[in-house]
Amino acid sequence: MRVKCSTGALQRALVFGLFAGLLAAGSTVNADSLNGDLDDLEELMERLGDLETLRGGFRQSTLDGSERRIQSQRGEFQLSRPDRLYWYTEPPYEQALYVNDDIIWNYDADLEQATRQPVTDQWEQSPALILTGTREEIDDRYQVEQTSRRDDYITFTLKPRAGGGSVESLSISFDGQMPVSLRLLDSFNQTTVVNFEGLERNVELDDQKFVFDPPDHVDVIEQMGQ
Repeated sequence: MRVKCSTGALQRALVFGLFAGLLAAGSTVNADSLNGDLDDLEELMERLGDLETLRGGFRQSTLDGSERRIQSQRGEFQLSRPDRLYWYTEPPYEQALYVNDDIIWNYDADLEQATRQPVTDQWEQSPALILTGTREEIDDRYQVEQTSRRDDYITFTLKPRAGGGSVESLSISFDGQMPVSLRLLDSFNQTTVVNFEGLERNVELDDQKFVFDPPDHVDVIEQMGQ
């Protein structure tokens, strides 16, 4: 295993292939005085409340400012709340993401490169972390608003409390208690849409699925800070 250390932002395709060339450290704000969206936050947490595990596939599209599709990807994922996630994107943009406790590994098979970082630095780049986040983590980082409801199909829009980042807004839609899609608008006016499929909720998962052991030939970039 070859190890490389990097202290600056890593400009490359990152988590789930959603934000090519984007890496910005997330900031948190104390939300004690910003709870006008409390009811919507509580309803979001109710939808996530009894979610313990989730696995399935996804279809992901990147759209330009005119809503024209410029990239499509497919893959599979597994998550176990509150702090484990596996997200695999199929070729030709093959990547694998492993979140376990407070560490996130991003493995790029084509580049033969793996990056290790704290999860706290990756909230902005990793929208699926919403599905594993606690109430406090979500409330610290986002204002939550219910923006659409049709019977039991409901959409919540989350906007970062700290400005100046790469994410303008993130929407998550549920059909009943099941998350069905994520939609992210970035500061370059590009939209990433992730549609879930074949979901299995609260099933037993293999703990080893969330563990990454870098192969010997892979370059490891450490971004764990001091």
